[in-house]
Amino acid sequence: MKKKNKILILLCAFGSGSKLLQAHLSQSPNLFTLPAYPILYLPFYFKKWNKGKDLTKEKLLKLIEYQFASIFDTRNISSFNGTSQLGKNKNEYIKISKTKFREYFLKNFINNITLKNTIETIHKAYQYANKNSKKKILYHAHSIKIYKDFLSEEFKNSKSILTIRDPILNFWRSAYADNNIDKLRFDKSDYENLKNYRYLNRIRDIHINFKNLNVNIVQNCKVIKFEDLKTHQYKVLKKICSFFNIKFNFVNMKTPMFGEKLWWGNKIYKGAKENFKFENISKGQRYEQDKFFIHEKVVLKQALLPFLKKCNYIDDRNIISQKFLFWVYIFLPTKYGLKLFISRLHLLNIYIYFNNCLAELSGKKLKNYYFNAMYKHKWSYDIAYLIKYNFFRKKYYYSKNNQIYKFLNFFSKIILYPIFQIELIISYFYRIILIIKIKNTVSNNIKYLKILKIND
Repeated sequence: MKKKNKILILLCAFGSGSKLLQAHLSQSPNLFTLPAYPILYLPFYFKKWNKGKDLTKEKLLKLIEYQFASIFDTRNISSFNGTSQLGKNKNEYIKISKTKFREYFLKNFINNITLKNTIETIHKAYQYANKNSKKKILYHAHSIKIYKDFLSEEFKNSKSILTIRDPILNFWRSAYADNNIDKLRFDKSDYENLKNYRYLNRIRDIHINFKNLNVNIVQNCKVIKFEDLKTHQYKVLKKICSFFNIKFNFVNMKTPMFGEKLWWGNKIYKGAKENFKFENISKGQRYEQDKFFIHEKVVLKQALLPFLKKCNYIDDRNIISQKFLFWVYIFLPTKYGLKLFISRLHLLNIYIYFNNCLAELSGKKLKNYYFNAMYKHKWSYDIAYLIKYNFFRKKYYYSKNNQIYKFLNFFSKIILYPIFQIELIISYFYRIILIIKIKNTVSNNIKYLKILKIND
């Protein structure tokens, strides 16, 4: 068997444009990468599959083909990676030979069935099926938490890149994307519940990323500021290529592509059009700061101060004088939470919610929550208990015509509406706890970060 390809790792924090960077790096003459991250949730499934002692490479292949069908055709699962709207006219996709993939996978998978071997073989089988002979592989692991929990030990000697950006400046852009994804993925009644997490999940995202940063993850890692990638494209890409020891060809790499097809991002992300053209970050991003109360920004800046200073995201010395106000301001409500709570008391919004529940009675309006790993394993849904443990909805979805489950689901949704408000109040206290945890975590966990210096 041939020598294993060298695996390089790409990670992301705070929605910092890792797919954009990946789309540029994919154009290096000797670096291969799967389009976006179709196997993001593979570690969860592999753990489940490998519980018994009877997992063979044949069984493993069948499970991969079923659960991760977008590997073979980017149209198979509706995603938000923009990989089914590629090309000049945004009407192209990527499809590989499943026969060729199977041939390589079964012939070359080594006897030791581990998660690392599975990931490597998936990448190389894809290369074989796509007639790609590039020597190095970039594995877009994406999630710091998933990488830490499942992969860091197995890939501890691999070089990695971590993309970051100003989490406060990007706060509402990320919330905007969450909102659009939830609207497309969930029933309208459940979408109302998910509004409770729009703000909270931005705080959780910050906490999860800092909590899982440790010396083992960043020891062979360079940190790339998204803002630098936008404003110093040539220098950043060249430095990354040097760090990864891959060939740098700016003529090819300056245009983001997957599968040799133009990649445009996805319109659900605010600023997606800006990604394709390398220009300064839109000033519109700064205008969104009026969605915060002033006290909210003080709280966030104080909690993140060591990180903001280390990354040169803040140079306002007066912010330090606000450290005493932190312990007062943290107990004040958010503008988003206050508006949401009041809006739910309006009769019109109550009527709209009731109407949506009625529409879902037919069953035709129900969306399938049970086929995609995102629903089960995405971090932003793991505390959405009112949705995760809705027994009646699941029974009704699979039974369709069962009248008992139909009305039990309907009445449960009606009862849940006032509970949404209670949950929103609980999230107020949870937010306070999380921000305090962030403040106590940041300083210690960022000291090992090695920020890529543009002018060195």
